[in-house]
Amino acid sequence: MKAAISTINAKRLHEASGTWNLLKESDRPPPTVIDPEELDRLLRLREQWDRDLEAYAARLNLPKLALTYEELLLDENAFLQRVFNFLEVRPGPVRPRTLKNTSDNLREAVVNFDELRARYAHTRYAPMFDEVLI
Repeated sequence: MKAAISTINAKRLHEASGTWNLLKESDRPPPTVIDPEELDRLLRLREQWDRDLEAYAARLNLPKLALTYEELLLDENAFLQRVFNFLEVRPGPVRPRTLKNTSDNLREAVVNFDELRARYAHTRYAPMFDEVLI
């Protein structure tokens, strides 16, 4: 859910600033009304991207490390340590060049939050609306 909404915000950011990633806080788009049909389309697309990526990685027949964005948000240091260990490289400082595009609290990013939450109330997406990790 958050990835699909973030895609919508990235498109808005690109239209306003010419970049898909938030590089400075002053470019952050304000909360917006999310078109439910567009969200449905992006959820299906995101799920297809995930399936395609998993299939591609499986075909590589190489060692893999499963990581989630949620793990990064919850404990960046532990997340990076796992990556360093997997790659067998010495840990070093890592600094992101981009800012988080969409608030982890969807109420802060989506004007019609309650409408969307009600739309997905009896689906597997329902818990994602109230999840706030950071």
